[in-house]
Amino acid sequence: MAEVSKVDGDGVAAAPTGRRAIIWCEAEHADLIDEWRQATRLDLAAVGAPNPAAAAELSTRFQAEKTDDLRQAVHHIPHDVLVLLTLGGIVRDERKTIFDKASATLTLEPIADGISDAALEGVKSTVWLAPAMRHSAPMRLFDDLRENLGAIRSVNVMMRCRGSRGSLYARLTDAVDTVERLCGPIELLDAAMSGPTSNQPETLRELHGHITVNARFAQNCCASIHVSDCGGTWARGVTVLAENGCVRMTDHDLEWVDPAGAVMEQNRFERPEPRGAAAAPADLLADEIDAILDPRRVPREPYPQPSTLAVCEAVRLSIRTGQGESPRKLQQLIRA
Repeated sequence: MAEVSKVDGDGVAAAPTGRRAIIWCEAEHADLIDEWRQATRLDLAAVGAPNPAAAAELSTRFQAEKTDDLRQAVHHIPHDVLVLLTLGGIVRDERKTIFDKASATLTLEPIADGISDAALEGVKSTVWLAPAMRHSAPMRLFDDLRENLGAIRSVNVMMRCRGSRGSLYARLTDAVDTVERLCGPIELLDAAMSGPTSNQPETLRELHGHITVNARFAQNCCASIHVSDCGGTWARGVTVLAENGCVRMTDHDLEWVDPAGAVMEQNRFERPEPRGAAAAPADLLADEIDAILDPRRVPREPYPQPSTLAVCEAVRLSIRTGQGESPRKLQQLIRA
């Protein structure tokens, strides 16, 4: 059994001090920014919001430069990373201009409104959706162990939060990306949604409440997804059942148990100054910023890819129709 490890969230030293961030947010994100400032070594260069009054209040609270014009901010305010906690107030046609001007961008929300959104086209490879399970320390360890596990037969992914920690669309995107990394392309899915309203979502950004998804694949594998933006506390969990045992992962640990019940691997990942048993989204954002600003790191692949969005759109359609949907067929129709 492996030793319990205490490393930072990305396995490397934290980013040096003196680096600066611009944050674009809503008033409801104030406590998340408080948590983020405790978890990161970056200075807050500027804070902005779609509402000028909220921008002024946040600027005073965090003693940072105020902005209610993000396009001007990324052009004139020196910074190392732009952190988008909301896309509110950002005109769709201006997104690419903002991303091109920003040094690097981490966004809590997917930048594309849907599978056919031109926002995906021509966006430079310094825009990342975060926090991403694929970039977590437990998932990287899983990738190292994967060849010892044999064929993956079943996967369950659970992700939940409250609205100020990300939308249901964001949680679904992360969950879908996780499932397809583990199992391959989803061939057919069936989805259901419940929640505060009975309205049928016309767009991915209108998703709200709780979603379950059952997925089928071309190979001998099945998967289920359970996501929510009404979950109160932040939590992510992945269970993988393979030929050579069961692997369970959260944001901060991994355990592999063989078919006979013996523990083959057990690791816990904590920041140098752990803040409790469960990783908060602020800690995860800080880890991702450290990683993308570390010059020693190999450039990481941005996501979501169009294939991920196709699955999300198929989920939305399945919720509306009550029928199974094929993401690949949907993608082909969009391209036609």
